[in-house]
Amino acid sequence: MTLTVQFYTMLAMVGMGLWLGAAVDTYRRFMHSHVSSILLFLCDILFWIVQGLFIFYVLLSVNDGTIRFYVFVALLCGFAMYRALFQTLYLQLLNVCIRLSIRIFHISVNLFKKFIVYPIKALVHAVVQILSFLLSLLMNFCLFIFRLLVVVMKGFGRLVWTFVPKSLKIHLKKLAGILKIVQNKIINYFGKR
Repeated sequence: MTLTVQFYTMLAMVGMGLWLGAAVDTYRRFMHSHVSSILLFLCDILFWIVQGLFIFYVLLSVNDGTIRFYVFVALLCGFAMYRALFQTLYLQLLNVCIRLSIRIFHISVNLFKKFIVYPIKALVHAVVQILSFLLSLLMNFCLFIFRLLVVVMKGFGRLVWTFVPKSLKIHLKKLAGILKIVQNKIINYFGKR
């Protein structure tokens, strides 16, 4: 391995140490303590596996994956540099980014409600009101036509009734009385249940 490759390897591993420090702080910031211990344990294992694979990928890109003692020393130096110089600044920047993201999310939700949800709700409400009005109008019109037909049928029935012979009228009145009794019995029977 040439000195240039070793130098690039050292720089890459110092950078990965910085990355690892920032990744650990970011992971701690987002993993809450109210998560169950089993889930936290699984997330920790997954986090370190991903970080190890990422570091090895960078090492593979720089020096074909050759692991030497100075690789670990460079990682440790990068991590220590992050802790000493950049941790406070990074955590402040992370908190600002989180607050900004939450703010943007709330603004987006409010805009979505104001420009999409509320107009759709108002439109649906207006359509329901219009349909309700039209249905009421149609029902009133149908009721008017029905009453008009009843009046016409009554008038036509009275006209026809004047031409019916008296002997048939007596039998029809008896039949109407029997039908009225049956109707009352049916109403009483179902009314008691």
